[in-house]
This record gives sequence, structure tokens and C-alpha cells, in this order.
Amino acid sequence: MNNICIILILIFSSALYAKDIKPLNKNLFAKGTGFKIPIELRNGTANQTDVEEWTKHLRGIEPVIQKDFNANGVPDLLAEIVHARGATGNRSFMLFVHTGLGYKYLQCISNIGNYMTYDESGKSYLLTYSNAGGSEVYVSLCQLTESKLIQVGKPLVLLTGDGGTKEGNRLYNRLFYRIIPENKLIKIFKQ
Repeated sequence: MNNICIILILIFSSALYAKDIKPLNKNLFAKGTGFKIPIELRNGTANQTDVEEWTKHLRGIEPVIQKDFNANGVPDLLAEIVHARGATGNRSFMLFVHTGLGYKYLQCISNIGNYMTYDESGKSYLLTYSNAGGSEVYVSLCQLTESKLIQVGKPLVLLTGDGGTKEGNRLYNRLFYRIIPENKLIKIFKQ
């Protein structure tokens, strides 16, 4: 996870909660001050309009991205923090998962490279990545629940691209472009 996501997570975890949905202001991040997470987004009862309103100053003109990360038939939402885009192509997002009652804010995450749900266990996973510059790519596996993201094992550092290694490119392609059985996927990150 890149440094901006770590800073944002610390801000979110220490924030107070508000009753009304008020848009976030991009200047809050520059000043390093906290902001209030509306109760609807904290308890999982917000609707998509609430998410869009609260994140509009961070997204700029970018729309909220809809993807069904946990295969429950309802799209989850990503709001890109456009002011945190990096020169290496890294992007940061606020992740909102649908709880059955509405949307809940989980946390800030970096680029999502792949996501999968396994029928047998019913568990959903996100593969996130962060470009470190040059050929280094940090890859993390997180289990997605309705209440949080749980990191599985340790992040990997892969050497990819033209300046990378054969093994780094092979594993990157396997993780992001193939379906891997759940037990093998977990084993990769727990080695």
C-alpha cells in the first residue's frame, strides 16, 4: 500500500462521525486534518447518492466505479481520490461495500488488479498492487468481508516488465490474469 493510503487510513480510523452527509473537501488532505464519516457510511445504510455526494470533491469529474467484488449480485463502489494519483501510475480509491442494507465505507486501497470469489468457501479476495518505480511492484492479497478487508499473509515484491525477472513476470501474470485455486492463492502469500 502506498504512503497516501496509510495516511488516509490513519485519518479515517481517528475520525468523528457526523449525522448529515457533507462532501469531503480535498483541502482536508493537504492540511492533514481529520474529517467526519457520516453514520450511514459507517453503519452500512448509505445509498449510492450518499457515496457520490460525500466523495465528489475527491473524485473530481471521475464517476464512482461499480464492480461486484464479493459476487453478491450488487455492485460495490470505488471512489478514486484523483488528487492522490502518482507519477508511477498508482491510484488510490475509497472502497464501499454493499451490506445488503446499503453501502459501508471500508478503507482506502491502492490499485485493484484482480478480484475473485470462491464458491466452495464463499470467500472473496482482492489483489491490490502498487508500482514502486522501475520494475518493482508490490502485490497484496486481502479477504473482503462486509465489515473490513483482512490482509492475507505478506505483500509480495515482484520484479516485472522488461527490467524484471522471468519469475516475477510469470507470477504477476498468474495472479492477475488466471484463475488460481483458493488454497494455492493463499499459499503464495503465506510462504
